[in-house]
Amino acid sequence: MILSANILYAQTNNKLGPGDTLPGTIFPIRNYSSSSINLDDFKDKLIIIDVWDVTCGGCILGMPKMEQLQEKYKDKIKVILLSDDSWEAIEKLKTHADIVKNTTLPMITGESKLLSKINYVYLPTYIWIKDGKTILNITDSKTFSEAKIEEYLATGQLKAENKKEIDTKTNKGPLLNTLYPYINEDFAFYSFLWKQGEYRTHTVITISRNDKNRNLVERVKITGNNIRTLYQNAYDNNFKNKSFRRIVFDDPIKEKTDTAEYSYEMIFGAPRPDTAVFNLMRRQLDLNLGLTSKVENRMQDVYVLKRIKGIALSKLTSEKKHITKGLGINDNTNILAIKDATWVWATELISKVHIVPPYEMIDETGIDIETVVNFIIPQDLSLENLGAVNKKLKEVGLEIEFTKRPLDVVVLYQQ
Repeated sequence: MILSANILYAQTNNKLGPGDTLPGTIFPIRNYSSSSINLDDFKDKLIIIDVWDVTCGGCILGMPKMEQLQEKYKDKIKVILLSDDSWEAIEKLKTHADIVKNTTLPMITGESKLLSKINYVYLPTYIWIKDGKTILNITDSKTFSEAKIEEYLATGQLKAENKKEIDTKTNKGPLLNTLYPYINEDFAFYSFLWKQGEYRTHTVITISRNDKNRNLVERVKITGNNIRTLYQNAYDNNFKNKSFRRIVFDDPIKEKTDTAEYSYEMIFGAPRPDTAVFNLMRRQLDLNLGLTSKVENRMQDVYVLKRIKGIALSKLTSEKKHITKGLGINDNTNILAIKDATWVWATELISKVHIVPPYEMIDETGIDIETVVNFIIPQDLSLENLGAVNKKLKEVGLEIEFTKRPLDVVVLYQQ
């Protein structure tokens, strides 16, 4: 089930927006009783222009609903389809798209050049027009609804947030209050978020980079996520800060029911820097999942890895050079054996793979990250098995304490 598939187009300055007047009221039209339409003929009705194109599957799937609205409010509204595509392209689409072939809605096509004058950035877009010529608002699929139509018909007012421009180069401004991302003259991307079933804890992230400039990202694909791991990827890659791994649901019930598995993908028309990419990913997740993510400092339950006073670390460290990331796992005995691995790699493995969520581990041993180590512990690092873990760690002068520490965490609020 695809939750969001966004198609974006470049926006330029001096385009028509809310409050502006259309450049004329007579336009060539198809699928209509005559070859042209005069919007002035509908000045006593609410005109809704549904902007679509031949590559927008969501737009096409929405056409039957627009026909239903036209039929229900036929004396009060006029629904018109508007595309930048040529009539020839639309005719070709009809050969394998029955919805387009069978729609009864009139169409203004690319030959009219009308869409080139409108300030829009994504599809589908809905242009609300009163008195046959004045743009009331330009909204997205999230803010378009039958309730909004009834609200306008009853009050003559349309309370719907229109698009707002943000700075996509620095990504410091707020994103639109919509399911769709933003596009600038030099910036475009497709994004997909889909639900796959039950979460199975096998997250894989693939980042494709520009061949000429490896600091620029062309594509991000993350599979096998629950909501928490989606945000972990967005914040980990964005801030390079382990403390941001901690994702907290403000609603405990939501946290307990976070069992669905998602995949997410972004494909950029022009490569973008890491920071810009993962800022956009974080904001898109907020928009698509109906959440607000905020970084806050909170006291959290954590595992703290410590040295035991008076016990030398000679049994832990190795004189061998770190050649490979040594790891041995015996499934029969549930033993995790770290063999000739650097301390930083060993602790990362324990923290990110074997610590049971939602906890994380803080290293307070003071051991140099390049120290090569050997030790054996149980694979099960749950609270219930912490005694057995510490029994093995004590042999090499270490222990794990379950306690609280102030951490910068990402808190997920329901919008």
